[in-house]
Amino acid sequence: MASTAAFVQPTAATAEPSPQACSAGFCAYPGANFSGNGIPVYGDGCQTFAFTGTRRSYTNDSNIEGYFYSDFNCTGQSRPVTHGSSEDDLGFAAGSFGSACVSCRSEGP
Repeated sequence: MASTAAFVQPTAATAEPSPQACSAGFCAYPGANFSGNGIPVYGDGCQTFAFTGTRRSYTNDSNIEGYFYSDFNCTGQSRPVTHGSSEDDLGFAAGSFGSACVSCRSEGP
C-alpha cells in the first residue's frame, strides 16, 4: 500500500497595520488600524470631532500630549496620549481630544 503524505504550505504571517502618513504630526483616524482619512489633532484646549466623526486610532509624531475622550466635550471615558506614540485601536470611539501634559503627571505610592 502506497503511503501518501499531506503537506501543509506555511502561510505568511499577517503584518501589523502601519500608520498612514500624517503631515500634521498628530492625526486621528475614524477606523481602527489607522483606516480612513486622518485629521490633524491640535494641542490647544478641547478639540471636538462632532463635525468630522469619531476617531478610533491615532499617530502622534509631535510634542502634543493629552487625552482622547468618548464624549464630544472632553468628558467620558478617556485614553492618555503621550508625545511620539500611536495606537491602532483606542478601545472606544473618541468624540474629542483634550490637551494636557500626560508625562508631567507622576503616579502616587
